[in-house]
Amino acid sequence: MSQPNRATYRHLRDNYFAHTPQRNFVEKLWQFKGALSWNPDLSLSTFIQYDNISYALSSNTRLRWTFRPGDDFFVIWDRAWTRDVTRTGINLGPTAESITAKIGWTFRL
Repeated sequence: MSQPNRATYRHLRDNYFAHTPQRNFVEKLWQFKGALSWNPDLSLSTFIQYDNISYALSSNTRLRWTFRPGDDFFVIWDRAWTRDVTRTGINLGPTAESITAKIGWTFRL
């Protein structure tokens, strides 16, 4: 459960070394995770990732509201972009997007 009025974040950068018969390469992966909770029942979290091999940037953002103990409502927004390597500069174009709503309900007998 989230703590009230709290913001957290974490960023990571990893290098993955690959050796294949075709070539050797290093994949660089950047990640950001952040969360904000207004109270124990309402929070927003996000995860963003980019790598230098696929030139793909993706994000997942989730709003969670616990309207009763054990009963949650979620709204999730996923989005992806890909870099056009034929052009210079920052030129990310959207490739996918979805918004999903979900209810988690606890049945008690």
